[in-house]
Amino acid sequence: MPENQEKRAVESSVTCFVHCGDNFLFLLRNADRSVDANRLNGVGGKLEKGENFLDAAIRETQEETGYAVSKDQVRLAAVAQLHGGYAKDWTMCFFTIEVPSQEIPIGTKNHEGQLLWIPANQVLQSEYELVDDLNYCWEAIARRDAVIFFTAEVNEHEKIASINISELDNISELE
Repeated sequence: MPENQEKRAVESSVTCFVHCGDNFLFLLRNADRSVDANRLNGVGGKLEKGENFLDAAIRETQEETGYAVSKDQVRLAAVAQLHGGYAKDWTMCFFTIEVPSQEIPIGTKNHEGQLLWIPANQVLQSEYELVDDLNYCWEAIARRDAVIFFTAEVNEHEKIASINISELDNISELE
């Protein structure tokens, strides 16, 4: 590590894009949240001690939506690293999770905000501000035919300053 670079703590988390057909469930975070307030994102959260990314995705989906999902409904969509901009750096896995109904078991609100169904092709044009990394990777996530790998530098406004994205489109080889 170069001498002028500060070593930062790293947080591990999952973001889950629950979908029923081509409609995706998003969380509009409460205004009082310290991270990504008033922004749209998938459901998810931090990994618990000893937990892996897949188990965290299943747990977070259950906690934040009430959907009880199994591993066969879950597909890896992205692996990401965010540096700067937040108090800690982040290592994240994004998942798409297929559910059979748009009837959200816990209703349309949870402790973090409002749950909204949005058609995949309307997400980037919605009236809501997205968590900034989705502006760069949403279309690939929504296609569900590749795994995205990206690293981004984030500025003090929690916006992407630079990003490096690669797609692995032979995901059938990962199964």
